[in-house]
Amino acid sequence: MDNLTHTLFAIALARAGGRRLGPYATGLLVLAANLPDIDVVSRLESTAAYLHYHRGPTHALAAAPLLALAVAGVFALGRRLARSTRPFSFARAYLVALGGVVVGNIFLDWCTGYGTRLLAPFSWRWLAWDAIPILDVVLLAVLAAAIALPHFFRLISDEIGADTWELADVNLLDTFDPTLTRTYYRPEPSPPLEAARQSYVGKAFMDFARFPFAYVEPDGEGFEVIMRDLRFEQGVSGRKGFVARIRLAPNLSVVSEVFDYRSPVPVR
Repeated sequence: MDNLTHTLFAIALARAGGRRLGPYATGLLVLAANLPDIDVVSRLESTAAYLHYHRGPTHALAAAPLLALAVAGVFALGRRLARSTRPFSFARAYLVALGGVVVGNIFLDWCTGYGTRLLAPFSWRWLAWDAIPILDVVLLAVLAAAIALPHFFRLISDEIGADTWELADVNLLDTFDPTLTRTYYRPEPSPPLEAARQSYVGKAFMDFARFPFAYVEPDGEGFEVIMRDLRFEQGVSGRKGFVARIRLAPNLSVVSEVFDYRSPVPVR
């Protein structure tokens, strides 16, 4: 498989995994999905050497853990040299990189008619599924569309108006009225909201929530950020479920943070 396909496939994987893969997912997956092709250096010796070594040791399943370790190590070193304070988990980065090597490169190469030597160095037999050509323009088009369309729809949404969550009660024994919904607007980016998301409770909550709704309420002593997962909306009245409350000082340092399965105080 060509490197453009490896790269687009890795980006698509990162988009599908979202924030659960961590802040460096795209870079990790792109590097991991292309690293096995480092055997291209053998072409400097001769085309015969390239034929001999290509899709050999670096494309074997046995090499995948070592390649993933190298990718995670590069990012860890880069963060240290840049003195980055962005959250980073080496274990998570390693697992993401391992997925990039195995799925983003080795698996795709095995799907082609060219094949690969999955079991090297224990067996140098070529294995191939013969499902797709080495350069598949249809697959390239699908991957490009999968990456581009979300941006396109986001631009449309920005032109039409603010994104919202729409919740409605559904009675299977009655006619559904789509106009009877409760509207929750997605929060505008703000320093207090970002500070709350970076807190211990905020990170845990945002990693879990599928339909996060949040708002910021300034007060005389700073800010209070409320986060809810709308999967657990219990109606307009009554206490809300799955609520994170992070109180911030004026300088955005965390004063208190708490998560409740059922909020003891009213929130909207």
